[in-house]
Amino acid sequence: MSGYLKIGGFSSFVPAPTPLTPRPSINYICLAWERSKIEFNARLPSNTDQETWKVGIAPSLLETLQKQGHAVKQARILLVRDVFGDTREIFQGWSRPDTDDCFVYVGNPGHDYRGPTIEIPSPPNMIFLVFVLRDGTIDDWNWRPLKADDLTMPEGVNGRRIWPQT
Repeated sequence: MSGYLKIGGFSSFVPAPTPLTPRPSINYICLAWERSKIEFNARLPSNTDQETWKVGIAPSLLETLQKQGHAVKQARILLVRDVFGDTREIFQGWSRPDTDDCFVYVGNPGHDYRGPTIEIPSPPNMIFLVFVLRDGTIDDWNWRPLKADDLTMPEGVNGRRIWPQT
């Protein structure tokens, strides 16, 4: 899963990890956090083709994570990139506290981060979700358990699936 990652005023090509080009470290991601927005190309929710739109994490959220020492959450930004590179599903209309009608990108990266340099297998029976507001702001990202009666769906999904269209 390669792609462009924009940090601050520059874009950098992030190659798919191979034995010769490992996954970039969280230190690479943290280069310009204080005043920058980390941006990704994500599948455009309203389009069935491969068109993309820019989505990103606001500098204020990045600063909060850094100041409060949320090392795991910071490290999982690499999982956000992985989900956008290999999205399984997109839901619309998911309501969360103080946030209505966001898009939820669903993926299963196959690994997790417990810190900047600690990579472990993904948690069993869990799926990774990235919440994106209508303006393209990434609001949150986290692991969610799969439904007991449908191991392809995250628990608590109240929105409607908009991609892939069935």
